[in-house]
Amino acid sequence: MKVANQMEVVVLKVKLKYFLHTISPIYLVQVGLIKHSSDTWVAQEGFTCIDSDSNPVPTSTCAFGPAQFNPADSPTFELLANHTLNTTYGGGAFVWGPAGFDTVSVGSITVSGQEIGVPDMTFWEGDGTSEGILGLAFPALTAVDLENGTALVKDPYSPFFLSAIAQKTVTNPLHTLTPFSLFLCPRPTKIRRICTRSLRPHLGCIAFGGIVPVAVTSKSATVPVQRYDPQKVDPSSGPNATFLWYALDVDGYTFPGSTAVVTKSNSTMVDSGTTINLLPTAVADAYNA
Repeated sequence: MKVANQMEVVVLKVKLKYFLHTISPIYLVQVGLIKHSSDTWVAQEGFTCIDSDSNPVPTSTCAFGPAQFNPADSPTFELLANHTLNTTYGGGAFVWGPAGFDTVSVGSITVSGQEIGVPDMTFWEGDGTSEGILGLAFPALTAVDLENGTALVKDPYSPFFLSAIAQKTVTNPLHTLTPFSLFLCPRPTKIRRICTRSLRPHLGCIAFGGIVPVAVTSKSATVPVQRYDPQKVDPSSGPNATFLWYALDVDGYTFPGSTAVVTKSNSTMVDSGTTINLLPTAVADAYNA
Protein backbone atom coordinates (compact mmCIF):
# COMPACT_ATOMS: atom_id res chain seq x y z
CA MET A 1 0.00 0.00 0.00
CA LYS A 2 1.23 3.48 -0.70
CA VAL A 3 1.34 5.83 2.24
CA ALA A 4 -1.05 8.76 2.32
CA ASN A 5 1.24 11.23 0.59
CA GLN A 6 2.09 8.76 -2.20
CA MET A 7 -1.23 7.20 -3.14
CA GLU A 8 -3.42 8.74 -5.82
CA VAL A 9 -6.44 10.55 -4.39
CA VAL A 10 -9.04 11.71 -6.89
CA VAL A 11 -11.71 14.17 -5.77
CA LEU A 12 -15.24 13.37 -6.84
CA LYS A 13 -18.09 15.67 -7.74
CA VAL A 14 -21.31 14.18 -6.46
CA LYS A 15 -24.74 14.70 -8.00
CA LEU A 16 -26.74 11.47 -7.77
CA LYS A 17 -23.73 9.71 -9.27
CA TYR A 18 -20.04 10.00 -8.50
CA PHE A 19 -18.02 11.52 -11.31
CA LEU A 20 -14.41 11.10 -12.30
CA HIS A 21 -12.63 13.05 -15.00
CA THR A 22 -11.29 10.48 -17.44
CA ILE A 23 -8.86 11.61 -20.09
CA SER A 24 -7.74 10.14 -23.38
CA PRO A 25 -5.04 12.13 -25.21
CA ILE A 26 -7.53 14.70 -26.46
CA TYR A 27 -10.76 13.99 -24.60
CA LEU A 28 -11.97 15.06 -21.17
CA VAL A 29 -15.14 13.24 -20.15
CA GLN A 30 -16.96 12.55 -16.91
CA VAL A 31 -17.86 8.99 -16.05
CA GLY A 32 -19.90 7.46 -13.27
CA LEU A 33 -18.06 5.28 -10.76
CA ILE A 34 -19.47 1.77 -10.33
CA LYS A 35 -18.01 -1.06 -8.24
CA HIS A 36 -20.35 -3.86 -9.31
CA SER A 37 -19.37 -3.56 -12.98
CA SER A 38 -15.98 -4.04 -14.63
CA ASP A 39 -16.34 -2.33 -18.00
CA THR A 40 -15.15 1.19 -18.71
CA TRP A 41 -17.01 2.81 -21.56
CA VAL A 42 -17.90 6.18 -23.06
CA ALA A 43 -20.91 6.77 -25.29
CA GLN A 44 -19.84 7.15 -28.91
CA GLU A 45 -20.54 10.38 -30.72
CA GLY A 46 -23.62 9.90 -32.90
CA PHE A 47 -24.94 7.00 -30.79
CA THR A 48 -28.49 5.69 -31.14
CA CYS A 49 -30.70 6.03 -28.08
CA ILE A 50 -33.46 3.43 -27.75
CA ASP A 51 -36.29 2.71 -25.33
CA SER A 52 -36.93 -0.50 -23.39
CA ASP A 53 -38.60 -2.01 -26.48
CA SER A 54 -35.56 -1.21 -28.67
CA ASN A 55 -37.37 1.59 -30.51
CA PRO A 56 -35.21 4.59 -31.50
CA VAL A 57 -35.91 7.73 -29.46
CA PRO A 58 -34.27 11.18 -29.40
CA THR A 59 -30.69 11.07 -28.11
CA SER A 60 -31.67 13.55 -25.41
CA THR A 61 -33.77 10.78 -23.83
CA CYS A 62 -30.60 8.93 -22.80
CA ALA A 63 -29.38 12.17 -21.18
CA PHE A 64 -25.63 11.74 -21.54
CA GLY A 65 -23.30 14.67 -20.99
CA PRO A 66 -22.10 16.73 -23.96
CA ALA A 67 -18.65 15.14 -24.47
CA GLN A 68 -19.34 11.89 -26.29
CA PHE A 69 -16.31 10.10 -27.72
CA ASN A 70 -15.34 9.95 -31.40
CA PRO A 71 -12.78 7.13 -31.84
CA ALA A 72 -11.62 8.62 -35.14
CA ASP A 73 -10.39 11.73 -33.32
CA SER A 74 -8.17 9.82 -30.88
CA PRO A 75 -4.71 9.01 -32.30
CA THR A 76 -4.22 6.26 -29.70
CA PHE A 77 -7.53 4.46 -30.17
CA GLU A 78 -7.31 1.00 -31.77
CA LEU A 79 -10.47 -0.88 -32.71
CA LEU A 80 -10.71 -4.43 -31.39
CA ALA A 81 -11.98 -6.33 -34.42
CA ASN A 82 -14.85 -8.77 -34.04
CA HIS A 83 -15.48 -7.73 -30.43
CA THR A 84 -18.60 -6.10 -29.01
CA LEU A 85 -19.38 -4.55 -25.64
CA ASN A 86 -22.75 -5.90 -24.55
CA THR A 87 -23.59 -5.14 -20.93
CA THR A 88 -26.85 -4.86 -19.01
CA TYR A 89 -27.15 -3.27 -15.57
CA GLY A 90 -29.36 -4.25 -12.66
CA GLY A 91 -31.88 -1.49 -13.32
CA GLY A 92 -32.41 -2.67 -16.91
CA ALA A 93 -30.21 -0.14 -18.71
CA PHE A 94 -27.83 -1.54 -21.30
CA VAL A 95 -25.16 -0.44 -23.77
CA TRP A 96 -23.98 -2.15 -26.95
CA GLY A 97 -21.30 -1.40 -29.51
CA PRO A 98 -17.63 -1.58 -30.49
CA ALA A 99 -14.71 -2.22 -28.16
CA GLY A 100 -11.13 -1.11 -28.53
CA PHE A 101 -7.96 0.04 -26.81
CA ASP A 102 -6.98 3.55 -25.78
CA THR A 103 -5.02 5.51 -23.19
CA VAL A 104 -7.14 6.20 -20.10
CA SER A 105 -6.20 8.54 -17.26
CA VAL A 106 -7.89 9.15 -13.92
CA GLY A 107 -6.14 11.87 -11.96
CA SER A 108 -2.43 11.18 -12.45
CA ILE A 109 -2.97 7.45 -13.07
CA THR A 110 -2.54 6.68 -16.76
CA VAL A 111 -3.08 3.28 -18.37
CA SER A 112 -2.02 2.72 -21.96
CA GLY A 113 -3.70 0.16 -24.18
CA GLN A 114 -6.70 -0.15 -21.88
CA GLU A 115 -9.63 -2.06 -23.32
CA ILE A 116 -12.76 0.10 -23.30
CA GLY A 117 -16.19 0.15 -24.86
CA VAL A 118 -17.47 2.88 -27.18
CA PRO A 119 -21.13 1.88 -27.45
CA ASP A 120 -23.17 3.24 -30.32
CA MET A 121 -26.54 1.96 -29.05
CA THR A 122 -27.84 2.57 -25.53
CA PHE A 123 -30.94 2.25 -23.38
CA TRP A 124 -29.98 4.69 -20.66
CA GLU A 125 -31.41 7.16 -18.17
CA GLY A 126 -28.57 9.60 -17.63
CA ASP A 127 -28.17 12.80 -15.65
CA GLY A 128 -27.02 15.15 -18.39
CA THR A 129 -23.46 15.19 -17.03
CA SER A 130 -21.74 11.80 -17.26
CA GLU A 131 -20.86 10.23 -20.61
CA GLY A 132 -20.05 6.72 -19.43
CA ILE A 133 -18.92 4.40 -16.64
CA LEU A 134 -15.62 3.56 -14.96
CA GLY A 135 -16.02 -0.04 -13.81
CA LEU A 136 -13.91 -1.19 -10.85
CA ALA A 137 -15.02 -4.81 -10.40
CA PHE A 138 -13.12 -7.93 -11.51
CA PRO A 139 -12.27 -9.45 -14.94
CA ALA A 140 -14.91 -12.20 -14.70
CA LEU A 141 -17.61 -9.52 -14.93
CA THR A 142 -16.33 -7.83 -18.08
CA ALA A 143 -18.89 -7.95 -20.85
CA VAL A 144 -17.06 -7.92 -24.17
CA ASP A 145 -17.98 -10.70 -26.59
CA LEU A 146 -15.87 -12.20 -29.37
CA GLU A 147 -17.77 -12.96 -32.57
CA ASN A 148 -16.86 -16.56 -33.36
CA GLY A 149 -18.70 -17.43 -36.54
CA THR A 150 -22.40 -17.22 -35.64
CA ALA A 151 -21.73 -17.45 -31.90
CA LEU A 152 -20.71 -14.85 -29.33
CA VAL A 153 -18.05 -15.97 -26.85
CA LYS A 154 -17.26 -14.01 -23.72
CA ASP A 155 -13.71 -12.63 -23.84
CA PRO A 156 -12.67 -11.37 -20.36
CA TYR A 157 -10.04 -8.66 -20.02
CA SER A 158 -8.27 -6.66 -17.32
CA PRO A 159 -10.32 -3.66 -16.10
CA PHE A 160 -8.78 -0.22 -15.59
CA PHE A 161 -7.64 -0.58 -11.97
CA LEU A 162 -6.02 -3.99 -12.44
CA SER A 163 -4.34 -2.69 -15.59
CA ALA A 164 -2.97 0.23 -13.56
CA ILE A 165 -1.48 -2.26 -11.10
CA ALA A 166 0.01 -4.36 -13.90
CA GLN A 167 1.58 -1.28 -15.47
CA LYS A 168 2.85 -0.19 -12.02
CA THR A 169 0.99 3.09 -12.23
CA VAL A 170 -0.32 2.13 -8.80
CA THR A 171 1.92 0.25 -6.39
CA ASN A 172 0.54 -3.30 -6.27
CA PRO A 173 -1.98 -3.18 -3.42
CA LEU A 174 -3.55 -6.60 -3.81
CA HIS A 175 -1.54 -8.05 -0.92
CA THR A 176 -2.66 -5.26 1.41
CA LEU A 177 -5.93 -4.49 3.13
CA THR A 178 -6.99 -1.66 0.84
CA PRO A 179 -6.64 -1.84 -2.98
CA PHE A 180 -8.71 1.34 -3.23
CA SER A 181 -11.15 3.18 -1.01
CA LEU A 182 -14.13 5.41 -1.64
CA PHE A 183 -15.39 8.14 0.66
CA LEU A 184 -18.68 9.98 0.11
CA CYS A 185 -19.23 12.99 2.32
CA PRO A 186 -22.94 13.30 3.21
CA ARG A 187 -24.65 16.64 2.78
CA PRO A 188 -25.83 17.22 6.37
CA THR A 189 -23.29 19.53 8.02
CA LYS A 190 -23.26 17.54 11.27
CA ILE A 191 -21.70 14.56 9.52
CA ARG A 192 -19.72 16.59 7.04
CA ARG A 193 -17.30 17.59 9.80
CA ILE A 194 -15.38 14.38 9.10
CA CYS A 195 -14.58 15.66 5.62
CA THR A 196 -11.32 17.49 5.18
CA ARG A 197 -11.54 21.12 4.18
CA SER A 198 -10.31 20.39 0.66
CA LEU A 199 -13.00 17.76 0.10
CA ARG A 200 -16.04 19.71 1.25
CA PRO A 201 -16.78 21.45 -2.05
CA HIS A 202 -16.64 18.12 -3.89
CA LEU A 203 -18.37 15.84 -1.37
CA GLY A 204 -16.05 12.87 -1.74
CA CYS A 205 -12.95 11.23 -3.15
CA ILE A 206 -11.47 7.89 -4.14
CA ALA A 207 -7.97 6.73 -3.26
CA PHE A 208 -6.18 4.19 -5.44
CA GLY A 209 -3.67 2.18 -3.40
CA GLY A 210 -4.61 3.28 0.10
CA ILE A 211 -7.19 4.65 2.51
CA VAL A 212 -8.88 7.98 1.82
CA PRO A 213 -7.27 10.54 4.19
CA VAL A 214 -10.34 11.49 6.22
CA ALA A 215 -11.11 11.11 9.91
CA VAL A 216 -13.58 8.48 11.11
CA THR A 217 -15.96 8.75 14.03
CA SER A 218 -16.10 5.13 15.20
CA LYS A 219 -14.36 1.78 14.92
CA SER A 220 -13.85 0.04 11.61
CA ALA A 221 -13.50 -3.63 10.77
CA THR A 222 -12.03 -5.69 7.96
CA VAL A 223 -14.03 -8.46 6.29
CA PRO A 224 -13.11 -10.66 3.32
CA VAL A 225 -14.51 -10.13 -0.16
CA GLN A 226 -16.48 -13.21 -1.17
CA ARG A 227 -15.64 -15.38 -4.16
CA TYR A 228 -18.35 -16.96 -6.31
CA ASP A 229 -18.68 -20.09 -8.36
CA PRO A 230 -20.01 -18.94 -11.77
CA GLN A 231 -22.49 -21.85 -11.72
CA LYS A 232 -23.87 -21.07 -8.26
CA VAL A 233 -25.67 -18.23 -6.52
CA ASP A 234 -23.99 -18.39 -3.11
CA PRO A 235 -20.39 -17.51 -2.24
CA SER A 236 -17.99 -20.40 -2.67
CA SER A 237 -14.48 -21.47 -1.69
CA GLY A 238 -14.41 -24.21 -4.33
CA PRO A 239 -11.79 -24.60 -7.06
CA ASN A 240 -13.89 -22.71 -9.62
CA ALA A 241 -14.65 -19.77 -7.33
CA THR A 242 -13.52 -16.33 -8.48
CA PHE A 243 -13.97 -12.69 -7.57
CA LEU A 244 -16.88 -11.00 -9.33
CA TRP A 245 -17.90 -7.92 -7.34
CA TYR A 246 -17.32 -6.56 -3.84
CA ALA A 247 -19.64 -8.75 -1.76
CA LEU A 248 -19.36 -9.46 1.96
CA ASP A 249 -21.35 -10.99 4.80
CA VAL A 250 -23.43 -8.54 6.84
CA ASP A 251 -24.57 -9.53 10.33
CA GLY A 252 -27.03 -6.67 10.76
CA TYR A 253 -27.84 -3.02 10.10
CA THR A 254 -28.31 -0.08 12.47
CA PHE A 255 -29.32 3.48 11.74
CA PRO A 256 -29.33 6.54 14.02
CA GLY A 257 -32.25 6.17 16.42
CA SER A 258 -32.99 2.59 15.43
CA THR A 259 -32.39 -0.83 16.91
CA ALA A 260 -30.31 -3.45 15.15
CA VAL A 261 -31.96 -5.15 12.21
CA VAL A 262 -30.66 -8.70 12.11
CA THR A 263 -30.36 -10.12 8.63
CA LYS A 264 -30.11 -13.61 7.28
CA SER A 265 -26.49 -14.65 6.89
CA ASN A 266 -26.00 -13.85 3.24
CA SER A 267 -23.72 -11.81 1.03
CA THR A 268 -24.34 -8.13 0.43
CA MET A 269 -22.93 -6.23 -2.50
CA VAL A 270 -21.12 -2.98 -1.70
CA ASP A 271 -21.74 -0.68 -4.63
CA SER A 272 -21.42 2.99 -5.49
CA GLY A 273 -23.73 3.49 -8.43
CA THR A 274 -26.59 1.04 -8.71
CA THR A 275 -29.92 2.47 -9.82
CA ILE A 276 -31.73 -0.27 -7.92
CA ASN A 277 -31.41 1.84 -4.78
CA LEU A 278 -32.69 5.13 -6.18
CA LEU A 279 -34.84 6.90 -3.57
CA PRO A 280 -36.86 10.12 -3.44
CA THR A 281 -34.67 13.04 -2.35
CA ALA A 282 -36.53 13.45 0.95
CA VAL A 283 -35.97 9.78 1.83
CA ALA A 284 -32.31 9.89 0.84
CA ASP A 285 -31.78 13.05 2.92
CA ALA A 286 -33.40 11.39 5.94
CA TYR A 287 -31.26 8.28 5.48
CA ASN A 288 -28.08 10.38 5.38
CA ALA A 289 -29.09 12.43 8.41
